[in-house]
Amino acid sequence: FILSPKVTVLMSVYNGEKYLNESINSIINQTFTDFEFLIIDDASTDSSRDIILSYSDPRIKLIKNKKNVGQSESLNRGLLEAKSEYIARMDQDDVSLTLRLDKQVRFMGEHPEVGVCGTFVDFTDQKHRSVVYSYLRNPLINNQELKAQLLFSPCFVHPTVMIRSKILLNHRIRYDQEYEPAEDYWFWKKLSSVTDFANINDPLLKLREHSDQVSSKDFRRQSTAADNVRNQILLEFLGGRIAQEDLSRHRSIARFARMKSYQEISAAESWLNYLIEVNRTRVVFEENVLRRVISLIWYYLCINSTHLGMVAFRRFYLSALYSGREQTINQHLSFFVKCFLKHKVSLFDNAPYIFE
Repeated sequence: FILSPKVTVLMSVYNGEKYLNESINSIINQTFTDFEFLIIDDASTDSSRDIILSYSDPRIKLIKNKKNVGQSESLNRGLLEAKSEYIARMDQDDVSLTLRLDKQVRFMGEHPEVGVCGTFVDFTDQKHRSVVYSYLRNPLINNQELKAQLLFSPCFVHPTVMIRSKILLNHRIRYDQEYEPAEDYWFWKKLSSVTDFANINDPLLKLREHSDQVSSKDFRRQSTAADNVRNQILLEFLGGRIAQEDLSRHRSIARFARMKSYQEISAAESWLNYLIEVNRTRVVFEENVLRRVISLIWYYLCINSTHLGMVAFRRFYLSALYSGREQTINQHLSFFVKCFLKHKVSLFDNAPYIFE
């Protein structure tokens, strides 16, 4: 009789030789040791498979795909193989801090109602240098806020999550290839109806940003897939049909697109207020929860529109969407200065935790 490990760390690899050693090392050096490390090689054509085979750690189990099938199917194969209580995701180019699994297992044990637990992250570049965004906020933490965020974007950083295996098994939830490479967004949508969510407010993973990652190489396809998921979530929230114009406006808001005029900012504000009114009638979320999420969306939308000058500044503070509790004094001052100077924000200057 062989006891199953407590955790299965699940990683799909495709041509990941550049950062793979570091990623694998970060898992086998965890302080928590009761895990198996399932690595699915998705028919790599580089030295990825040789790198994996160079390890003698018995916790590493290599599964080889005969042909390249993509991340969704690779991860689903891993989910079928896993026999542990928890599934912990990992990506081939990121680094888990040594206490990551220990802290997540402990958190899940203390919160049996939580089925999916993510963590904060630190951003790094290809050379391990920290990447700092001007207005970077931490992810949301509690269950209701994370689920409300799904109206606009994925609520977890995918490689940080730990999931209870029995929830996936009992509800037959798997990744859906139709939504790749935004398969995680759909995954959170399905899970949101059957379990509670949480984020640990501690950066337990170093998320590497580089030109070879999917969000850089295939941004258009990923955005389209995310739009498809977002549209379905929005339709369910509204309980009916939606005009194409409103879908387009919601998409722009979710991406924090630069507003071209005062009229666009006003239209965005009206749409966000409309979502609050719909929720007041349908009671999908607690009102204060949705208001907080939307107030954060409103903030990022406005700070990405400082090129409009004091119009954006006045509109932000005069709006009923402004809460006054989410920003620091320095952020308020910076926002004022950038509006005064009509600063044009670069695309990812103010990147929040939005991954599409």
